[in-house]
Amino acid sequence: MVFLSILLTLLSSAQACPPPLSTIGPSTTNGYSTSFPFTFPTTTVTTKPEPEQVEVTVVTRENYDVTLNDAHLQAVKALINDYAKINGIVYNENFVKETIKNEGGKFAIVFNILGVGCDQVTNFATGAKYSMNYISSVRVKCGDQAEIPI
Repeated sequence: MVFLSILLTLLSSAQACPPPLSTIGPSTTNGYSTSFPFTFPTTTVTTKPEPEQVEVTVVTRENYDVTLNDAHLQAVKALINDYAKINGIVYNENFVKETIKNEGGKFAIVFNILGVGCDQVTNFATGAKYSMNYISSVRVKCGDQAEIPI
């Protein structure tokens, strides 16, 4: 019975909480300084980068005509979708907003694309422009960077 009592006393003291770290810190014993032997890594908070917004201006060879703008828009979108499909590129149309504009008398579309890398869009726009005679020029603007003519 005494053995059981001693065993329970040892177990209960072994389960006690350790002293707080502030009491473990540097201390002096017999004139020698000792410090806590472990270092804890500092916690850094990383934030997720904001999704990049890329603006692509596509100027066609077609004259700007208010009555034909919708047809021109559908033609450009169909060409872009075909180019993407042929090259195995998948994109979410919900992250693309297009605006029609008159640029020097020619039909143009400004695509605002959210959540993609500038290099990806630039590579896609370069390939698309050179594979389509319908498009006369393309410009890509990534965030605060200078506009890139293609």
